[in-house]
Amino acid sequence: MAMQQAAEVQMVNGKPFKVGHRYQNLTYIGEGAYGTVASAFDTATQEMVAIKMISPFEHQTYCQRTLREMRILRGFEHENVSCQARGAKQSGHEAD
Repeated sequence: MAMQQAAEVQMVNGKPFKVGHRYQNLTYIGEGAYGTVASAFDTATQEMVAIKMISPFEHQTYCQRTLREMRILRGFEHENVSCQARGAKQSGHEAD
């Protein structure tokens, strides 16, 4: 059984971002109805990226809208857009 790396938690505008060691120097960009956006330095690609930390589980409508946004972003083919969604277990369900 492989050991899982503990996620590094960085605080951004008072909210915890569990992004691991790959992303460094998180800086608050803004927030909307479903989450907070931060810029970060990706140590694997040596590039600046934006990370959107979502909290879709408060209402079913939020879940549906978040899933729709992720599907739309995955369909974009642009050098500045990359959807690398990572699901998190919440109430016994796993998002993908």
